[in-house]
Amino acid sequence: MTENMNNNPRDEDVPYTTERPLMPKQEARTNWDMDRVVTMDMEAHDWDTPIAWELLYPDGEEKRFLRRDRDSNDPTEKVIDEMLRRKNRNTTFVAHNGGGYDFIPLVHRLIRRDDVVVKTMLDDATGDIWYVKFTGPEGKPRRLQDSMKIMPRGLANLSADMAEHSKLEPELFNVEDLPPTVADMDADARDERLTYLHYDCLSLRECLETFTDIVTDISGGKVGPQLTVGSTTMSMYQVAFMQDEPDAPTGIYRASEDGEAAMRDAYYGGRTEVFRHHAPDTADSQYYHF
Repeated sequence: MTENMNNNPRDEDVPYTTERPLMPKQEARTNWDMDRVVTMDMEAHDWDTPIAWELLYPDGEEKRFLRRDRDSNDPTEKVIDEMLRRKNRNTTFVAHNGGGYDFIPLVHRLIRRDDVVVKTMLDDATGDIWYVKFTGPEGKPRRLQDSMKIMPRGLANLSADMAEHSKLEPELFNVEDLPPTVADMDADARDERLTYLHYDCLSLRECLETFTDIVTDISGGKVGPQLTVGSTTMSMYQVAFMQDEPDAPTGIYRASEDGEAAMRDAYYGGRTEVFRHHAPDTADSQYYHF
């Protein structure tokens, strides 16, 4: 905010000052450690009845929770029990578009449990739950985070560019018409379904690893992924691309020459010409601009 924003119009001769200038940082801690990140995915009947979950751990361990037959309970409660295990203290569970889908049944059950304390963050525009911090009985936190907030593209597009294993396209089943249990699928479709589920978790993990490598490389190892792509970008700018000293007399910390070049290299767009419109100034001429 400028000092004169609510008073006089901007005067080019008046130094442009700020009340709280954006300042450089020496380091910005990452929001996560990939060794404490578990990727996850859910498949559901009629979009709202979970029939299969997978959690993929950093060491490659797969944990699957299935509704095997019509007498089985919703496996979501077992997923929560898994997340509350002692080994998962301070772990971040990541799902792509989790705030708009996968996290919904989890949060509905978490807030009804007496052994956890839940804090959520909502997207102001959509109302989606994109970040959840919940504390287990021993007082240690776990987190749910929607990776769409730091990599805002579909997983198929992301994995094609950033992962060794791409998101699969189903052939033997229709994603929008899954049966209520895995027992209601024939063996081939069930195997393909579970492979599809696994590759969602695997490709997401590889995308997160690539994204983390890019961020840490650009920032000289001083920045890791934050909660959102915006906060990650701002941290990278403050650590890697701002001058250490403010300009006089404005007091503003500007971009370094390297930062200026990096931002210009990132420009994309179409036409950038600047046109000066001019017509002869005569007493009897009238011009109209539409």
